[in-house]
Amino acid sequence: GRVLRCPECGKHFAELTVMPNTLPSYAFLNFEDHPRGNLMLRALLANARQPTIVIEECSKDAKESRREQFEYLAAYAPDPSTPTVKNLCDQHGICYVQVDSLNAADTITYLNSASPDYGILGDTRVLIDQVIRTVRHNIINVHPGYLPVVRGNNPYIWALALGLPQGAAAHLVDTGIDTGPILLNQKLDISAIHSFDRLVHEINALCADLLVRAFHGLLSKCLKPVEQPAPTHPTFRKAPKELLDYARTLISERRRPPC
Repeated sequence: GRVLRCPECGKHFAELTVMPNTLPSYAFLNFEDHPRGNLMLRALLANARQPTIVIEECSKDAKESRREQFEYLAAYAPDPSTPTVKNLCDQHGICYVQVDSLNAADTITYLNSASPDYGILGDTRVLIDQVIRTVRHNIINVHPGYLPVVRGNNPYIWALALGLPQGAAAHLVDTGIDTGPILLNQKLDISAIHSFDRLVHEINALCADLLVRAFHGLLSKCLKPVEQPAPTHPTFRKAPKELLDYARTLISERRRPPC
């Protein structure tokens, strides 16, 4: 057996020495090989049990999201030896399937077949209620922005442009956009970060760390979900290129945004 300890309190995982197959099961959902999702799955495999099933969306939206993320991480090109999500599944004997959309009927069929206790999201679209309700307990998402201040798309771009906190938050998924109860919420100090790609790199690493801590904390019952307070800003849409360019300039020149 393995003794897994919750990093939040040091207790044994579920306060027991457990055999691997007695731990709760989970499904991992992701846009096809999205860099942040890939990093999060590798963190889970290194620190928790492996998923029962991995479901990846192979679509135009997924390809665009992956392309955009690689553009943001220009100075952190992936090591050619880094396995894809599918490669990881092959290496670990994990069931791997692709769907046209994570909100498609096929996703619900696969989830019903795998019957996971939990769902964990890498980088995905907003899920519809029918998919959320297919998972027995909860679905965990890690938002690459500090909640509830920076909800929605491209939170690190909007945070730079508006002078809002950078960070990430692990939360339970509901039918809203980044509105579910928070498990862990952490700010990121960017005082020593002077490039946009470094910022995205650090936020992705924070997301992977928060995911492992939040999953362990939820299962060991030392983390309790906290309802989000009312947001102080609107839910942000995809940032236009002009705003991205402005954000890149802000962080490279360390200019303060206008009041």
